Amino acid sequence: MHSHTLLWASYTQSFVAKRFDAVLHRKTLDSVYGAVLGTLTAARAGVAHIGRGLAQARGLAPKHAIRQVDRLFSNELLSIEDLAPNWLEFIAGNRTELVVALDWTEFAKSDPSTLVLSVIARDKRATPVLWKTVQRTGIQVSVPSSGVRRSSSVHRKRRSRPRSRPQ
Repeated sequence: MHSHTLLWASYTQSFVAKRFDAVLHRKTLDSVYGAVLGTLTAARAGVAHIGRGLAQARGLAPKHAIRQVDRLFSNELLSIEDLAPNWLEFIAGNRTELVVALDWTEFAKSDPSTLVLSVIARDKRATPVLWKTVQRTGIQVSVPSSGVRRSSSVHRKRRSRPRSRPQ
């Protein structure tokens, strides 16, 4: 193992444990740590690339490391929603206000759509916090236009009313 790999391994293990120790089972935490280490080593995304990176960092057979990463990603007990508060706490740091962005992405010839909630940093870069991918087929969205007009007219009426002052 190279010295930078050992440094990554040490830093990654403490980072993952500090953020997610309270919400993940020990074995799942070890798998998340391995996936992060594999991603840093491979510097590429994708199950096979992450698995090969993990194999390189830990001296494992690539086939087994790829299988370990694949099982982690298909683990139904690993929930992004459960990890999000801990991740958001890290992203927010000591800031008292956050600017967030919602990004809805659809690909023209593909069925899945993804909604991503990101925190915008001071340097205008977005860090994803939560995301959800859904299949567009089978989704029915119906917003009656009268409901939209009614809501905005109610809002206008409330704004135009004089505020009562407490006595």
